[in-house]
Amino acid sequence: MDEARKDLCRYRLDKAKKCLLSAKVLARSEDYCGAANRSYYAMFHCIRSLLALEGVDFSKHAGVMAYFQKNYVKSGIFGKEYSKILTEAFQVRSDSDYDDYYMISKEEVEAQIENAVFFFDSITKYVNDIFISEKGIDPNKTNMDKETKEPIYITKNGEGDLVLMSIDAFEKREQMLKLREKVLQAEQERIGGAETLSIAQARERLKERLNEV
Repeated sequence: MDEARKDLCRYRLDKAKKCLLSAKVLARSEDYCGAANRSYYAMFHCIRSLLALEGVDFSKHAGVMAYFQKNYVKSGIFGKEYSKILTEAFQVRSDSDYDDYYMISKEEVEAQIENAVFFFDSITKYVNDIFISEKGIDPNKTNMDKETKEPIYITKNGEGDLVLMSIDAFEKREQMLKLREKVLQAEQERIGGAETLSIAQARERLKERLNEV
């Protein structure tokens, strides 16, 4: 796939993510119409990220929505609930933007933001699966990595290009790196002349603190 298309896809997904964050901030400040607007645009940019991969675009929202419904919902890639979520969000966005007296409740906007998060997560996963498949990995078989706890190394032209690992493995790796950083910092302080304690002294000091509680 053309790299320029993939870069545009990522850029639009990033815009969608920023719209989601804005929607949550606006909802907390009780600007519910603004939050509804941003949550709709999060979904809109998600769809345009898909269009970027195909080299397709439209000048009007109706064209973007119609293409998504025809090529992604009716084809079965995404369920019918996506069409319903998108249509309702578009209607709310239109009403809130152009109807001077339109009102939307806190509960309604919270539900729309939740739908937008669902929409964003699903399309992001779909796009990531496409990118992973291009690397020669079946996204449906990534459980092998989780079972062995080993990362998958992907090369390109003989050079390292990408590493895939489970969330659990990534979080454990981050914890290990943070612990190593603390150990190195303690060693540097010891070399610099900081006070050190033997194991026995450390235990005694810990007992004293526990007795103070």
